[in-house]
Amino acid sequence: MKKIISLLVTVVLLVSVTIPASALSFQVNITPEKKAMKKGTEQTITIGISDINVEEGESLSSVGINLVLSEGLELVSGETNKNLPPITEKDATLKDESDDTTFEFKFTQFDVEKQTAVLLSSDLNGDLLTITVRAKEDIGEQSVEATITPSSTKTPISEDCSIKVKQYDPGDVNGDGKVNNRDCARLIQSISGWNVEYVDEARDTNGDGKVNNRDYARLMQSVSGWNVDLY
Repeated sequence: MKKIISLLVTVVLLVSVTIPASALSFQVNITPEKKAMKKGTEQTITIGISDINVEEGESLSSVGINLVLSEGLELVSGETNKNLPPITEKDATLKDESDDTTFEFKFTQFDVEKQTAVLLSSDLNGDLLTITVRAKEDIGEQSVEATITPSSTKTPISEDCSIKVKQYDPGDVNGDGKVNNRDCARLIQSISGWNVEYVDEARDTNGDGKVNNRDYARLMQSVSGWNVDLY
């Protein structure tokens, strides 16, 4: 059974703004830290909005967020990303009177047990939420889907991401629990036909279903600090 996490991100303005359904569009972004992970480990996933398109003089001020995690993933924690003051108690209220405009913010902390959170913010562009998920015992493709629904239009926009859960860490070719130059050496040895022990599942580092010099190049890039994904 999939887990459903409902989150409300909203802002209360002194002047109510109504946005026609036809005037509003945006892109939902859901970005995992890694596209593959070892079972039992954790990673973060960021959910946000970009490319907001509204008519002049209007703004996107209130949305609801629903997340669906596949059965092989579980929620560990979550926090909002709007650089707001720390939350000390549930339903605390803060007023920001900067720029001669008063916004009223209402907060509740991210509740992992109930899998809900509330954030009120005057700026919904960019990253809204970061969650941490843990891969359970299931091996294979897992997914997280984010659906964001503006309160003004009630028209949902969805996006999802896939995460491959593996028995071993991607790139840990020698199976010692680390990914470093020793794995690069072991990978090129195995590709060259040497009689060495290796974790076969960890060798396809670029995820194309083959094991060759391209996987060695990808692993070398990752070990050298390049921003590349290991599968």
